[in-house]
Parts: sequence; C-alpha cells; structure tokens
Amino acid sequence: MNKKTKNFCFCTLAFNSPYRKMSRELAHDLEKYAPGIKIVIGTDKVTDFKDCPNVISYSQKQRGILHCYNDKRFVLESGLSQFDIAIFIDADTRVYEPLPTEITDFSGIQGVHKNLLKHITKYRPDRLSIVQKVSEKLKINLDEVSYFGESILMVSNQDNKAKIFLENWGKIARYLELNGIHSGEGISIGMAAFQVGWQPIKSQDWITLNRTLRHIDASIIVKKTAWEALKQRLGYHYRLNKERLLALKDFDFYYG
Repeated sequence: MNKKTKNFCFCTLAFNSPYRKMSRELAHDLEKYAPGIKIVIGTDKVTDFKDCPNVISYSQKQRGILHCYNDKRFVLESGLSQFDIAIFIDADTRVYEPLPTEITDFSGIQGVHKNLLKHITKYRPDRLSIVQKVSEKLKINLDEVSYFGESILMVSNQDNKAKIFLENWGKIARYLELNGIHSGEGISIGMAAFQVGWQPIKSQDWITLNRTLRHIDASIIVKKTAWEALKQRLGYHYRLNKERLLALKDFDFYYG
C-alpha cells in the first residue's frame, strides 16, 4: 500500500497586478482549506505576499517569448527543490471546501490527459507539422504521447527524473515558441514526460483536487493597463532575441 505524505506544496505564477491579487486570494483559500500546506509563488513583486504566512514567494520574470504559459516549469522546479511533490494550480483558481493535507506518494505526473496526436488533429491541425517535426527530432512516436491539461498538474520527484523532465519541457517549449506556438503547453509537458518514461496517472488524490478546485479562467476578462501592454510589447522582442541566441547552443536541434 502506498504511503501518505505531507511533504508536498502547491505552486503558481503571479505576473502583473491582477494575477498577484488572485494569487493572494488563492493563498488565503489554501490557508483556510489546506492548513499547514505551503504555496510557492513565482512573481514579479515578492513584497505583495509578505503578509501571507503560507506563501513561499521568490522573484521570477517572464521567460516565455509571448506568454508565460511554459514558465510554469520554473515554479514547479522551485517547489520540487523544497518538497517531494509539487501541485501547480493556475492563479485564477478558488477553493471553497477542504482539500487533502496528505496525499499518496507517486512517481511521475498527474493531470487531465488525452492522446496528443488526436487532440492536435481535432483542435489545432495547423500546428501538426511543427509538432511532428519535434517528435522526429526527439525520435518519439507521437501517437504514444499524451497531451496534458495545464490548470492543475501534479509532479513528483520520487524517481529523481523531475529535473530531466523540466529540462526537456524547456527545450521543447523553446522550439515550439520559436516556431510560433506560444500556447498549449500541454504539448511540451506531454512530450517531455514521455521522454523520461512517465505514463499519465490519475489517482484519487488528483480526482479530489480536480473536483474541489474551481478554475475561473480570468485570461478572458483581465485587461492589461497601458503600461503593462507596453512592457509586454517591449519584452517580446527582448525575449525572442534571447531565446534565439540560447537556441544557437543546440543549432542542429533548433535550426537543423
């Protein structure tokens, strides 16, 4: 029988004031409904969380070229450096009932998943050729890979593969972003998980979390200020050129 553990954390990203505010609300929810469990927050303004006792915040800047979706890997990395299991949840999530304060140990990754090839063919066929090219470079059978939903994701380092998984995620994400695919990070997650031999898991703990957490998808209602929009435009070109330079270190993979 698998043992239960308290050695886990939640984690999220909080860039810009609306998401920092939502992350504070999420932290307050977790303080009430998951007492004693920490939430690790990567943010552009650490001081916004100084009065949140259950928050471990650290300074993080956006790395994704257009969006920060693939930057989730960095806060997972931070969480896993301090806990055995890290549970990523989007900042625009609310909790209205008690959550488990112990979960069952596991190896690998848990989340909503489906066949990646079928998912892309159905919803984003325009991306298929690029994703197939990545799979060829990685020498993996795309039909065996899962696409993961990104709003709730559980990752464990029990088998010591998390570091390689996160590195693979970053490598694949850079390739996709440099080729115009800036969203749907479930592609990168699924391919990176397959590379380290992780098969999708869906435990009772994950089912409970998925049922209890309420994701409100604030991206469709949050409006950027003029200053935030300007920073986004200026930052885009800086990040694009930076990622192009980093890609030169593995020229054959990115440009071959």
